[in-house]
Amino acid sequence: MNGAVDWNTLLYETWISLSKFSGRSAPQIKKVELKFYPYRNGGSSLLWKKGTLFGKIHESFLAADQATAESLAKLLISRILGRAENSDWKESVQNYLNGQSYKPRRTKIYSPRGKHYDLERIFSRIRSLYFEQDDLEGMRIEWSPRMGKRRLGTYDRETKTVRISPVLDRPEVPEFVIDHIVHHEILHHLYPVLRWKSRNIIHGPEFKKKEREFEYFREANRWLKTVYPKMAVLPFFLKSRRN
Repeated sequence: MNGAVDWNTLLYETWISLSKFSGRSAPQIKKVELKFYPYRNGGSSLLWKKGTLFGKIHESFLAADQATAESLAKLLISRILGRAENSDWKESVQNYLNGQSYKPRRTKIYSPRGKHYDLERIFSRIRSLYFEQDDLEGMRIEWSPRMGKRRLGTYDRETKTVRISPVLDRPEVPEFVIDHIVHHEILHHLYPVLRWKSRNIIHGPEFKKKEREFEYFREANRWLKTVYPKMAVLPFFLKSRRN
């Protein structure tokens, strides 16, 4: 464990730092008590009680680099203090977990063919239009078994799998929106997390430049920001799945 993170100190200092910007009086912590567990889902949590900060941290973070550890600490403490969670913290933690060997390789494969959209067809078209010269060997795409409303797309580097949330498998969703999300997740395959000045950069300059090469980049983002939040996506989808 060379260069191991001092988790007790990190959590204490992060608590002090975030407390200054929490917008309300934050309780003080007198001590930190941590336990590390091999949870299957990589989950971690913190609880403040009577001056003590209790933590249950996934054991894989014992080998995390400082920047990833800081992202996890900020993410967990911000939830207790009622601060907004930075998306970079979330992605830094998720990307770290995705790359850990403890995570078993999935044996179950889900279908790319949905009720309205065939992801394999979309993937092939996006690949030919934007990534003809890039190495996407071994990559596959599928509809996720989970109906995520916030994370509409994910990329698992270990299995080279792009997953798209099935809440988008509806005729009301423009195909260029799914195209955009597939394009974005392919970029995660080509541009891994960057390390710069003790920080993990999820979407680096080259990533963002390539992302804007997608023809309907602005239209897709506008739809996701204005139309998608107004849609009763989850209730509708759950009902349709039961029929």
